Amino acid sequence: MTDFLSFVILAIFIWYGADKDSASPADDERDWRIWAYFMSRLCSPICFIWLYGLAVGKGVTANILANDIVVVYLAPASYNIYLFHQFVYEWYWYFTRNHWWSKPKSFFWFSPLPTPVPYWEFFIVLFITVGLSLVLEYKVNTHLVTWFANLAQRFCGKDTFIIHGIMDEDVESVVKSVIADVTGVDPMSIKPSSTLMETGCSSMTCPIILSKMKRHYKFLSLSYRDLFQVETIEDLAKLVKKRLEKVATRGNGFHLS
Repeated sequence: MTDFLSFVILAIFIWYGADKDSASPADDERDWRIWAYFMSRLCSPICFIWLYGLAVGKGVTANILANDIVVVYLAPASYNIYLFHQFVYEWYWYFTRNHWWSKPKSFFWFSPLPTPVPYWEFFIVLFITVGLSLVLEYKVNTHLVTWFANLAQRFCGKDTFIIHGIMDEDVESVVKSVIADVTGVDPMSIKPSSTLMETGCSSMTCPIILSKMKRHYKFLSLSYRDLFQVETIEDLAKLVKKRLEKVATRGNGFHLS
């Protein structure tokens, strides 16, 4: 069922994109957008069934979307792709056409008209957008979150990165305490077998968790991508302990219980 719905949804998107005149009874651009908005809401029950099928994890579609490339790399950068696609389109148009692409909105409550590029250029723009989003997510965002958090700390007069009362605890307890402090869950409810998602972690909270972990363990080498490559709290604690032991062998003297 999930794969069948995937085929239907993809076919509808292709039909709308390739021949929108026959796919809509609207006469102008505004009416066509309203029609598309209406149809997307009308298809919501179908999408609910489709999303349930993906959550169950059965079928070809679920297997493709469960791939590490999608889950570990692309999924955390999805919001950046959404934010920067218009920015990339406009600059791509400027550098390839030598003039600034800008058109006024034909109405106020929808996005501007799409950039009029050939289909083959879409893949170039897509590659640039995804590449920029990945760099911003994994190389820039974590540092910006840390910088702004430190700035807020100066104004508040409180070190929000220090989790008090865990200095002598084992690594797993530290991981639980940090996650509980960020997500607001009860640390006693976090089990070693709990997944990061079950504890409330997301692409928005992971940079803060990462910054707190590095603040607690000064020489910890842990990347944003590492958080998406582990499955459970126990896995994350083992990874942190392994990284700290590697640091200890280089002479920084960690003692791990």
